[in-house]
Amino acid sequence: MKLFKISLLTALMLLGSHTAVADDKCEAKDYMKYGQESDYARIVDSFYDLVAYGPDKHRVKDGERGLADAIEFMSKSEALNNFGYSITDLNGDCIPELIIAETFKDETKNCQAIYALYTIHNKSPRKLYESPIGELFCFIDNTRFFKYTSESPDTFSFGEFEFVDFGVPIIKASDFFFNEVDKDNGKIRYYHNTNGLKNASTSEELNINEDVFNGFYENFKVRTAYINDLKNFAQYGGELHVIHHSQNNKKDLAVKLESSSELGTNYSKYSVFTADHNGPKTSVLISSSTDYVTDFAVLSLELTDTDSEGNYIFEHKPVYTTKKLYKNKPLLIKMTMKGNTPVYGISFKDNSGKTRYYAFYRSSDDSDVELIEFNENTHTDKK
Repeated sequence: MKLFKISLLTALMLLGSHTAVADDKCEAKDYMKYGQESDYARIVDSFYDLVAYGPDKHRVKDGERGLADAIEFMSKSEALNNFGYSITDLNGDCIPELIIAETFKDETKNCQAIYALYTIHNKSPRKLYESPIGELFCFIDNTRFFKYTSESPDTFSFGEFEFVDFGVPIIKASDFFFNEVDKDNGKIRYYHNTNGLKNASTSEELNINEDVFNGFYENFKVRTAYINDLKNFAQYGGELHVIHHSQNNKKDLAVKLESSSELGTNYSKYSVFTADHNGPKTSVLISSSTDYVTDFAVLSLELTDTDSEGNYIFEHKPVYTTKKLYKNKPLLIKMTMKGNTPVYGISFKDNSGKTRYYAFYRSSDDSDVELIEFNENTHTDKK
């Protein structure tokens, strides 16, 4: 897959259609605080991996459970073409939200399911909503949503909900209806409240029949709106970039990453390490930028989680080690790279004696490999 970067221009272009309420008060400087380095890149990339490679091969993270259930029996092509994302300022606070939703329009349910919703709070992505299994969550307007949950063929709940504060995920019900089967006589009873809780004791029982109850439901459904600027994952490219701090061109980087085509041109001696035998190989050259670095290792990485700032947390173990990596004798690493989630990296001690950790990522056009540093606070050692 590809890794992408959101620019200020892209962020502004994505804001629009009837889903956004941003106006002239949102100046370019407002979006620069949130669009630079793509605050949502890691989240969207992770959802792409889930859709492209399936839940069986993907560690389902917080926020992804509803979508994982929705694509469970779909082909890769179906999943990529039927689900996508939008980055849109929903409530006009000059902070764009991230919406993960289905991109097709199902006329039978007249509702476009949203599976996850995020905002930026304290300069970091914050989850506002995650769809549980069996729940339908659809867009009405900038802060209001329709929610439907089915417990059985005979009983279900639905209503209008509104986010009262995007900085804190507080959502309140404007109208909430549900029905329950009376265990004593089997009669279905109908209820209404504005607290959003399926609790008969805190709700008003309605003296209505099934047709009227279903009519309430249909009235809510027809008020839902489609999110016109959703982009499906099959088109994912060009906007987002998970690489926050590329080290490829940093002059102070203690090691140098080069293409394997440099062999025979700049180097007459080199070592070779083949990391795996799983498929087509990507080959890179690693050498020291100074005379040598010490305690060099190639690492096998396993993504376990992300921290509060969206940084990857890895378990890792060395699969190749050498006491010194020299400037004029590089290491040729052959490895299989799948998707955008790093599976290999390196570590070494720099000139100050500090151990540095880097992961291999694909570049934005999939033609090159880049090194991204992760620190001691965002990884755990695999025993």
